[in-house]
Amino acid sequence: MDLKLPGTTVMWVAVSAGHATPLGTTSLTFTIGGKTSPSTTIVVTSAFSVSPGGATVTAERGGRPVYPGVEVRNSGSQAIPRQTVTALLPARAGMRFGVPGNPDHQLTVWGAHGKTTVYMGSISDDGQCLTFSDVDLAIPTAESQAVMWVCVSAADGAPSDSTSVEFSIDGRTSPSTTIKII
Repeated sequence: MDLKLPGTTVMWVAVSAGHATPLGTTSLTFTIGGKTSPSTTIVVTSAFSVSPGGATVTAERGGRPVYPGVEVRNSGSQAIPRQTVTALLPARAGMRFGVPGNPDHQLTVWGAHGKTTVYMGSISDDGQCLTFSDVDLAIPTAESQAVMWVCVSAADGAPSDSTSVEFSIDGRTSPSTTIKII
């Protein structure tokens, strides 16, 4: 390789991070003529973000279900693999998935292209956490976004308060839409 010396020469290589690459900063090490030097800093960021999705919903104690959710946005990644999604009810808030006599263990994803997909989840032994495997986030292009939600209701004895369902996707956690219990 002709380094065009004397003078300053700039070299670079193209790199990409796989979906399992830890988030944070790193660098490459170049060795030329027995001398080593780090590359410029490489920042590995998340392929997508998760945030609360939508306006506050009101859940009446012993009333009809509400549908709190989150928004998922592609941060510029290509081919985001299918994910495991969990939805965790708030502790001691008197919330449940579905309504008495009709539990609801579904996750609905309204994707970037307007298509709705429903995933069946598995409920934890204590009834407080739903886990959904192999979920397509439906955000195929940079800055595309999708919304996902679950069905919850407030028990008769639920305290009047504001709360949320905690969604976790690939280590990213976000509260859902705010739920106001009345």
